[in-house]
Amino acid sequence: MGILVVKDIRAYYNVMRIANDIKSRDYLKTLMQKYSPPKIVVAKEDAPIVVTKGDSKRKAYYKFILAFMDKTRFDRVRVGVDPGKNIGVAVIADGHLIDLDLLHRIDDLINLVKDLMDIAEKVVVKIGNGGNSQHIISELKMAFNRNESNRYLGSLNIICVNEYDASSVPYYWLRFRRRYEDMVSALQIALKYVPEEGL
Repeated sequence: MGILVVKDIRAYYNVMRIANDIKSRDYLKTLMQKYSPPKIVVAKEDAPIVVTKGDSKRKAYYKFILAFMDKTRFDRVRVGVDPGKNIGVAVIADGHLIDLDLLHRIDDLINLVKDLMDIAEKVVVKIGNGGNSQHIISELKMAFNRNESNRYLGSLNIICVNEYDASSVPYYWLRFRRRYEDMVSALQIALKYVPEEGL
């Protein structure tokens, strides 16, 4: 069981919302069966995993998952991105699917990657080659300009992936296809192996 320290009451309520919300995410069931929920402690001192009021909800969620897995950092994170009007995103951290989402702005994707970069050793962002993929890739590269910031040097890899068959889903997904299609495609993109990913 991991320990998650919260430094103020606002962060505590965010973490408690996450603890309740996590039960409704079906894709986290295997993670919940394997690990015990973290112990949540309100304290002023530093600890390996600390949630503060300055953390975004998504970053607090990722820190909660880290504490759930009794880790201080993720070793390997794969982010699958299905480009288009709505940006489907799937996050696989250390072999576990931890997030599926639909984003509406590229800035939201940049913030998601920044949140992961702060708590992961290596992040690979795989972007499908359809839609506005080139625009997303250029925006990500500008946001993480390696010449300006050595902070992300060597720990972030952005790759364009062939999207062929990424939108094909098994029969039982057909009734959910319209609602979840972009997220399912992002998951399939995240799972595609490409030699450039270096993992």
